[in-house]
Amino acid sequence: MVSSRTFILPSILLAAAAVPAHAQTAAPAAAASFAAGAKVVDTAGGEVGTVTGVQGDNLIVKTNKHEVALPKTSFTATDKGLLFALTQDQLNAQVEAQLAAQGPVLSNGATVYDPQGGVVLTPARSGTDGFFCSVLQRMA
Repeated sequence: MVSSRTFILPSILLAAAAVPAHAQTAAPAAAASFAAGAKVVDTAGGEVGTVTGVQGDNLIVKTNKHEVALPKTSFTATDKGLLFALTQDQLNAQVEAQLAAQGPVLSNGATVYDPQGGVVLTPARSGTDGFFCSVLQRMA
């Protein structure tokens, strides 16, 4: 199952230091680009994922389990793809650890508030029909 949430992992910034120095120097003429569709590989050449988009200074990378925003500075363009310091399993494990630490984003019965403290919505579960949210409109 692919996570529909996108995360920026600040700890990944440190992972770029683990890329061998020779991989961070001159890139071949046919180096991969920092664009959607680019293949992401680890330092052993294993597949990490695919770039699905670019958001500012971040690349959105989709692994076999998650889609995550990672700083462009964590990658080195090579002729084999964008080199990344973590394996797919290591990246997935970091995302899963962050998800576990975060806890549920929206749980049954939780109320969502706007920045001023006003109620935005209250989710409700209705039998086996699925998950519904009732939106309350604040009157001025």
